[in-house]
Amino acid sequence: MAVYLEAARHGTLDAEIVDRLIADLDAVKAESDSGTITIGFSPEQWETLVGLVAGHTRNLAEANQLELSNLPEPANALGATIIELRPYLEVQRELFSRAA
Repeated sequence: MAVYLEAARHGTLDAEIVDRLIADLDAVKAESDSGTITIGFSPEQWETLVGLVAGHTRNLAEANQLELSNLPEPANALGATIIELRPYLEVQRELFSRAA
């Protein structure tokens, strides 16, 4: 996540970084679902994280003239989860892959 956020901040985000984050989040979700680990994010932290990723996705889509009507709005703090990140990250990966 830190690599993703740093790259997003500096404008160096690419498909490889997004792919790595998707894979990492999938692994975390699998471990969480199996009870191996517990994710210690507060609802407010999830809301912030999902909001950042959603906002960055919208900015990228706008810059590339892509319509995002099929993406849901991020949930409020009580509903934001790791699962909500995936659709936004998939759009980002698609945009970067097209540009490459």
